[in-house]
Amino acid sequence: MDRNRSVVDQKNLDPLVHFKHLTSLIADDNPITENCVLPPLPRLQLLWVNYCKIASLYPWVEKLKESCPNLQYLCLMGNPAAPSYLNGGNFYDYLQYRLFVISQFPSLSHLDDRKVTEDQKSEAQRLYRRPFFERIVKPNSGGISQLMQTSVSWSSVQNKISSLWGKDKQDNRNLLI
Repeated sequence: MDRNRSVVDQKNLDPLVHFKHLTSLIADDNPITENCVLPPLPRLQLLWVNYCKIASLYPWVEKLKESCPNLQYLCLMGNPAAPSYLNGGNFYDYLQYRLFVISQFPSLSHLDDRKVTEDQKSEAQRLYRRPFFERIVKPNSGGISQLMQTSVSWSSVQNKISSLWGKDKQDNRNLLI
């Protein structure tokens, strides 16, 4: 092996594909960037990538969500994409980052050094909810194919839209952090 080569390639973590039962991965202080390709790791529950080179949450979080849908513990501290007072971020930047990441991982129980609360999950879903069409079609109902095979009345769509907008007005709560 070439001594000048890093053990972890910043754009490719494909060798991890051989660890199908991997549940925890600590890859702190590596040259991992937002362009890193992570293979499917459906059993991964804990991922620490502190002090890496992740500069942008998009598209990294989207790829991470596809590769590791069951994450419960995620730690991104020290990355440029994870704002904090230590790297020049302010409280608003930190809160926006935190809620965005929480919105992408429903099973997340800890992000960075803090527990994810139910209020944070609710606020994250309110701010970064799924696309409009996905909210109208029930998740386990067959989606678009089910919708195209059945007749849909305008009143049922109108009722669903009204119920979605009505929830927004009722859920106006303060977020506790």
